[in-house]
Amino acid sequence: MYSAMHSAMHRLFVPCRITSRAISRSVLASVLASALGLALLAMPLALEAQEDAGFGDQVEVQEVLLDVLVMDDDGNAVVGLGPEDFRVKENGEARTVEQATFYSHRRFLDAALVETLGVDPVPEDRLFVLAFYRPLSADSRTSGIFFRTREAVERASDWVWKQLAPTDWVAVVSYDSRLRVYQSFTRNREAMDAALERIAAGKKPTGQWKSRQAQEVEGAPRLGDLPTGNELRDATTTIYDGLSVVADALEGVPGRKNLVLFGLDFPVRNGGPTATVDTLRYEPMVQSLNDSNVAVYPIALSGRLAQDTLVQLAEDTGGAYAWSFPDFSVPLDRIARESNGYYLLSYQTSHPAGASGYQRVEVEASDPDLEVRARGGYGFGD
Repeated sequence: MYSAMHSAMHRLFVPCRITSRAISRSVLASVLASALGLALLAMPLALEAQEDAGFGDQVEVQEVLLDVLVMDDDGNAVVGLGPEDFRVKENGEARTVEQATFYSHRRFLDAALVETLGVDPVPEDRLFVLAFYRPLSADSRTSGIFFRTREAVERASDWVWKQLAPTDWVAVVSYDSRLRVYQSFTRNREAMDAALERIAAGKKPTGQWKSRQAQEVEGAPRLGDLPTGNELRDATTTIYDGLSVVADALEGVPGRKNLVLFGLDFPVRNGGPTATVDTLRYEPMVQSLNDSNVAVYPIALSGRLAQDTLVQLAEDTGGAYAWSFPDFSVPLDRIARESNGYYLLSYQTSHPAGASGYQRVEVEASDPDLEVRARGGYGFGD
């Protein structure tokens, strides 16, 4: 469960302020020094102090926390790493990792491994959002996407029953022309099945969001205070908006969140001979996802060709894109293995005082044979 200590550890920044000062000295002529005597010998120090107070650049030193997955060739979580096993860079400059804490739901760690490696993971519930992106144009019962969605739902239902731990939380949402919330976070498998079946049948969710809050288990993570009805429709006119709203709603939930996105490639902009990512909508969406520690795992509903926007979305948020597989259970099983545990890295950095923006980050393992996934950056400032 989410303890106060765990919540505090997932705060993004711990700001403090230092001042970088430019120091100069006034040079007094020897004639003045002789004429005015010892009393004026203090003038250089006074001038120095005055200049000291009037000049200088202020910066904010911040603690940054990054969720990082480390896996072997089989996609299994790697345990037993320390701060010295990671390399973090901002704008090409190295940052010293001060702490590397391993979080896990413990199920996959046997006692022998814990004793051998000296690993004492911090227990944490896993959170999954199952999201289905199917534009209205693909909603016809004669559409190939309709039947692929049904297949995905069947495998997802098997997955929540057979692969997830009893402590895992799952929420179910969809997007056609707006965001629709079918089920808030629950551990109830029957409730998950009911939500998935409505999506497979192309039915709208029953009731409004607020009416479902009474069904939530005490202590369950929440999707925040989402708008309802027409307000939710107006706030999510594109898939970019829909994922941003979900991300913002998860901001107050500590820990890494896994968003499994079954769908098609996102709408793009045709600004030249080829289609390009709609950066005006894409960049704010990714920043919202990263600020809320949401890793996106897109799973293609059609074709065997990689779709550029979904590839980029997975890379930017620390997830993985699945586009060629014999059965939907293959990428789902991999997601379950990968999410067994992750590292929370802590390091210090600085930004100009009062500035705000988005800082891109690169994370690698010292061992080149290990695969590392981390969100591509973080927001800073107001």
